[in-house]
Amino acid sequence: MSTDSNRMAHNCNNTTSNNTFVSQSHEQFIPKRMKKANLFVKSLGVLALVLITANNLFSQCSITFPANVGSVPAQGSTLYFTDCDGNGSEQISWTLPTGSSTGSCGAISISQGGGPSNGSSINPGNYVVNYTAQAVDVSNFSIVSVSYSFNVVVQSANPTAGGLTNAQTICTGTDPGIIASAVDGTQGSGNGSVSSISYEWQFSTDNSSWTTIAGATSSTYDPSVLTTTTYYRRRTVVNFTNASCSGGITSSYTPSIVITVIQNPSAGLIGASQVLCSSLDPALFTNVTSGSGTGAPLSYQWYSSSQSNTGYSAISGATNSTYDAPTLNTNTFFQRKSILTLSSGELCYSSPSNTLMVGDTTQPVITCTSNQVIAASNSSCNYDHSDNSWNPIVTDDCSVTTTCVLTGATTASNLTTLNGQTFNLGVTTVTWTSIDVQGNSSSCSYTVTVQKPVVANQTVSVCSDIVTGLTLGTSTSASVVSTYNINSITTTLVASSGSPAIGTSLPISEIADDAFTNSGNSTTNVVYTITPVDAVGCEGDDFTVTVTIKPIPVADANTNDVICEGQTYSLSGSISGGATSGTWTTSGTGTFSSSAMLNAVYTPSSSDITNHGVTLTLTTNDPLSCGADSDDMVLTINPEAVANAGSDATICASTST
Repeated sequence: MSTDSNRMAHNCNNTTSNNTFVSQSHEQFIPKRMKKANLFVKSLGVLALVLITANNLFSQCSITFPANVGSVPAQGSTLYFTDCDGNGSEQISWTLPTGSSTGSCGAISISQGGGPSNGSSINPGNYVVNYTAQAVDVSNFSIVSVSYSFNVVVQSANPTAGGLTNAQTICTGTDPGIIASAVDGTQGSGNGSVSSISYEWQFSTDNSSWTTIAGATSSTYDPSVLTTTTYYRRRTVVNFTNASCSGGITSSYTPSIVITVIQNPSAGLIGASQVLCSSLDPALFTNVTSGSGTGAPLSYQWYSSSQSNTGYSAISGATNSTYDAPTLNTNTFFQRKSILTLSSGELCYSSPSNTLMVGDTTQPVITCTSNQVIAASNSSCNYDHSDNSWNPIVTDDCSVTTTCVLTGATTASNLTTLNGQTFNLGVTTVTWTSIDVQGNSSSCSYTVTVQKPVVANQTVSVCSDIVTGLTLGTSTSASVVSTYNINSITTTLVASSGSPAIGTSLPISEIADDAFTNSGNSTTNVVYTITPVDAVGCEGDDFTVTVTIKPIPVADANTNDVICEGQTYSLSGSISGGATSGTWTTSGTGTFSSSAMLNAVYTPSSSDITNHGVTLTLTTNDPLSCGADSDDMVLTINPEAVANAGSDATICASTST
């Protein structure tokens, strides 16, 4: 107990000697309400100390500051802000710190001891912000104080654009040199550490409307090929590592630099092409129309090549508007270009002029005859051509060699004429080719068709014993039939007229008077196999003539017969040959059971009986158009017998009449 009393007395002595609860160095941080309560506290000091010691109700005050770690700037950290719009100030802001306490702490007060305030707008520069949290430790009435600080940096830049160099004058369609940086851009006056300085380039064709060049961020720029005068400018872009501005902070643009594009001159026209067949010293190539261009002196350059569209090389010393070529032995092509010489020494070339040729690239004009269809000219059925009418007509500026190739039925090559050429039977393709001394060639072709006689098969129908009346067929090809060879006659019939026989060199009417008897009931063919032969003995393929012999209808009414009055008669007629049916008719008025039946029953009429008979006729049909046939029979009708014994008489016995 004495120990606690001594500690309490010591604390009271300390309090009394200072006349305050805290030292003078801390007085400025004590709130006014605490200062007003100071006398009261002093008066009760000893009592409070005794009570605290006795009851051990309070522990020492402890402050955690800042308490909201993670959402406020950390101790000693740096907050960066950037004056992106360049107006000379920038608003700053952060999360205010809060404090928390444990133990015997009174209310915590937080004050800012230095630096710019949260939410204020300040000039670019480097600043330190201090905060202090304080509370009264009511266990001993001392002041507990905790401070923390962080840095604020407001960055700024005032970039300089620098300058450009290497304005140029170039020919259209050429690649200009690099636009160099005469003076690089800088950050200029400002605050903060710059992470990088880059550039933005623009181009314009009128020095008024500008287009940004994507990807051009270096201090220099290499334009691509240009065809029109183009202006370029550049500005500096400053970027900070922290709190960077969108798009960076940019300078104004440099004065523009121009790349002047001079249009190439026109080539003009030159003349004239000349034909070269083997060797030629060409006439002077003339200046038909001079080249034209503006802005520089005009000159010329001539070129030559062995090909019309490529491979041209400059001719040394050929710089006039005209050119006199040396003697040439092969096809050679010439062009001319106009040249503008710029002040820089660069040469602007025109496109090539029209092309002149010394030589011959024109193909020969070759014309063939039309397709030929012709009869064989010998018994081998070939054709021997005997003039030049089938040779082509060829025109060319130079001499030509013309040959032909035969393919198909006839084969041959390297022929120079068809006069005397033999063509085989069938189709031969003739191809002519003309080649001039410069190797230009043309071709044409046609066909030669050699034909033998061709006669189509023939058919005819005639009735038995009627001549064929047939004229043998003619050829459908170019080869005309002169005679015919009958090689065979196939039939089972016997000739009834003419003299059918095999033979050679027969006329066109050879079988016209042939006739055959067909006694059968159906048609029968007579087949001639015949070879057509033309005037030179060329034999065509065999053809056939088929003569169909039709049988003539035959009716048989049978023999005459006799019946008695009152009787009917059963007929027994028959038909043959080409007949398939028959019909009965009567000269009387009797009736048939069926007139279409060959065995019909005939019933005589009373008139037939009175006339003692009738004639019955059987007539065939005519299905083959050879004429119907009829046959008669006489049917005699005998009257019934009549007996007459005379009148009755009476006689005496033993008398006679």
